[in-house]
Amino acid sequence: MNAPPAPLTCSTCASPISPDDLLQGLAVKVDGQLVCHMCVDNLPGKAQVEINRFRALKGLSSTTYLVPDARHPGHQRFSFTTAGNVVIHRRTLRDTGSFTAPPLPATPPPLRQPSSAANRAASSPANPLPHASASPARPSRQGFRIAAIVGGSVVALFAIIAVWATLRSTAPKRALPIPSGAAVTATPLPVRGDYPVEPLAGWRAAAADPRCPDSVRSAIGDEVRAVYDRALDTLTTDFELGHQADVRSGLDRLQIIDDRAFTESKARRDELRAQLPSDPPAKTDIIPLETTDPDPAPVVQVPSAPAGPECWTFTGIDLLAGRKQPNWNANAELIGIYGTLERDLPPLHGGSYQVWVRAVNPSGRGSLSLLLGDLAIGKASAAECGTGAWFLVAPAAVVAAGPSRIVLRASSGPGWRIGDIYLAGSDRQGPQDNPEASAPAWPVAAVPAPVPTPAPTVADPPPGKAHEPVATKPVVSTRAITDWRRVFIYPLEAKPEPFDGNADIPNPWPSGAEPFQRSQKPNGANRLQQLVIEIPKASVAAGGVVALLHRVAANRKSLNVSVESAGAPPNAKSEPVDKGVSIMLEPLKFNPESSEWQTFAIQIPDLERFGPKLWLKFEDESSIERGFLLGKVVTVANGPPEVDDIDLMPAPLVASDINVKEYQHKLVVLLDRVAALRPTKKWMDQRLYDPRKIKLLVTNADKTWETEMRKQLTRVLGREPGKGTIENLGIAESWYPEQQFKATTPLVNAEETTLVAICLNGEEATCSLKDPDNLVKWVRNLVNAMVNGDKNRRGGFLPVVVIGRTTKVDEASQAVISAAWPRVREDCAAMGIPLIDIRNAQRVTLKHDVRELSAQLLADGLRTLVYQITWAQKKFVK
Repeated sequence: MNAPPAPLTCSTCASPISPDDLLQGLAVKVDGQLVCHMCVDNLPGKAQVEINRFRALKGLSSTTYLVPDARHPGHQRFSFTTAGNVVIHRRTLRDTGSFTAPPLPATPPPLRQPSSAANRAASSPANPLPHASASPARPSRQGFRIAAIVGGSVVALFAIIAVWATLRSTAPKRALPIPSGAAVTATPLPVRGDYPVEPLAGWRAAAADPRCPDSVRSAIGDEVRAVYDRALDTLTTDFELGHQADVRSGLDRLQIIDDRAFTESKARRDELRAQLPSDPPAKTDIIPLETTDPDPAPVVQVPSAPAGPECWTFTGIDLLAGRKQPNWNANAELIGIYGTLERDLPPLHGGSYQVWVRAVNPSGRGSLSLLLGDLAIGKASAAECGTGAWFLVAPAAVVAAGPSRIVLRASSGPGWRIGDIYLAGSDRQGPQDNPEASAPAWPVAAVPAPVPTPAPTVADPPPGKAHEPVATKPVVSTRAITDWRRVFIYPLEAKPEPFDGNADIPNPWPSGAEPFQRSQKPNGANRLQQLVIEIPKASVAAGGVVALLHRVAANRKSLNVSVESAGAPPNAKSEPVDKGVSIMLEPLKFNPESSEWQTFAIQIPDLERFGPKLWLKFEDESSIERGFLLGKVVTVANGPPEVDDIDLMPAPLVASDINVKEYQHKLVVLLDRVAALRPTKKWMDQRLYDPRKIKLLVTNADKTWETEMRKQLTRVLGREPGKGTIENLGIAESWYPEQQFKATTPLVNAEETTLVAICLNGEEATCSLKDPDNLVKWVRNLVNAMVNGDKNRRGGFLPVVVIGRTTKVDEASQAVISAAWPRVREDCAAMGIPLIDIRNAQRVTLKHDVRELSAQLLADGLRTLVYQITWAQKKFVK
């Protein structure tokens, strides 16, 4: 067997390099050595320009540079760029009025070469060039004579070139003499890496260094402006929400450097301050009308609060504080899919704070979010924390004075290991080798009592003696929602329902509902369909469970639910062990008029006498042959469970206002039409028509979203997606015919693709396609081209239309997108064309990033469609 290929690593920092980084141009090869995307940023400016020029030529994500012109200092001129950058710049220009571009790095002056006069001086009569003489010729051999002449001429020519090169290399010493007092070696100019990473500290150091190049100072200024913009964005949001006191306090703490480079930031701050209503003076500040002093007292200017004086460093284990946290072990390692660590901090003095984190996730997936109280201060991805070094989450987060709480949320997969966290004023040194950093004086936490117990009955005191007060423990009211870890007691060896078409799964199902488990009947007479799951008692203390269920059978009206203390797991052929301690809960009643998936909130009563683990049993009321289905389950502690706690999104495939059964019938008709134009001519056999051969055409896709989408496609396809699975989609009507029909190699190959997803990615809101008539025409032309091809060639693909944007979009653009699509949806329903709606990823109530949610919605829609086709193949196969 061939050995697996060695993993790619950076030649500078030895960090792993994924093939995706190479394909996207993030990692490059310099002088034959691989360099990761982090080390690319440390290369000289000229090298970075060449790398970005190469990226732009390849159509990859690149940097647009600002090119100064000394003759026209008022003009803005830019370097090479890509179509994607132009769209981003225009959108930013539309939203903010300007966009920032780093300056083109300064090019070192070229070396002075000796002039022609110097060359003539080098070959003057005083230094005559030697001449080679030809070999004597023999008259008796004419051929050898010619060869000798030619050979001698060549030798003489090489000798002249060698002597001329030697003289030229020595000519500058005579033509351009070096003064005796001049230095022979030149000191290299500072670069960005020579100054502190924190923008404000880096600006102060660069401003104090007279040797700092203008390009470096301008780049640091851009970083500082970005810090100010984030702070002002937060304050603007608070102002719109009516938090005027917080805005006023934040503006007082926001100290903008007095430099003309930050004029726009100052103007924005002053504009926001002018919008604040003037507060009435406090009673202690009222100046009396009568005074004996004819001269008014001078107004004392109160200085603004400086950056926070705190300088703390602590570990993830400190956040555990010796407590058992759901989905975390004692070493601050995440063992579930999602997890939260939080702890009260000592009271903060308030001001501007920098926050760093040192964590790692070997899987390379997921992200960390940090909050101070209710203020989200920053986010770090697993890729950014891949080296295990300190990562700057927030350079200058403005936090109000007073008690606060630090919250760390990890998402998208187990494996996170939380090392250290650094919280300090934004003007302090970073966490690396900082002797001032120390552990905070953690406040003493109250002892939690999540399970309330009835107060004991106190006997009447003796006559003349009053009752003594009974001390009560404080109750922690923070609700904890945890994904259930899928531990089944019956059936003991439970296996999720397969999506290969053999199992009949009601669809479409909500996004995030997988996997599904079907109930079973125990052996024996008069046994009923049931499922028994195991849950930790602490995860439902003073709370309960939220479960997603489907009744499957139309005659199933309700399910009985009971909870009992966990015993020894039984074998698969017997009922769960009955230890005599069991409580019947309220039955779950299905909506008889709905054939959809239904969510139930199940309240768990006080279970003090039960063990640390509970068995929750779902059982039929009467004998029904077809088993019910259980989907996602979450546990809720310290509060009553609610249906919304399960955090599901509506089914992305086919909207609710389209008749699902009618659509599926038309889908089969469309598959017949598509398959007739393919070489195999049939779609009923999965060996000839594999619906998992998917290609995504997405307009101006975000690179982070592409990475997340490839992870989701692995779940749908059961394998890593191929190199060209995600491609850019052009908006011009001639784009697809040129790429598919006129090109030598078609964009979409029939041997590699059966389904093609079409996603405009919200760009229709910025062009003429926001007109519904134009959008309908554009979609019809593209769909017909994919299905019919050009004269029955290079066609036969099933189009899948996708509505929505993969990244965050404002409400106005979202409204434009929603207004443009109704007629297209009607067309898709009439023709049986699958339609996936990912607009629910923009809901502000959801807890995760829009990129993650949109990728999940699109993958769930494709998974449902693939299941529908495979199920139809099993049903109609001949």
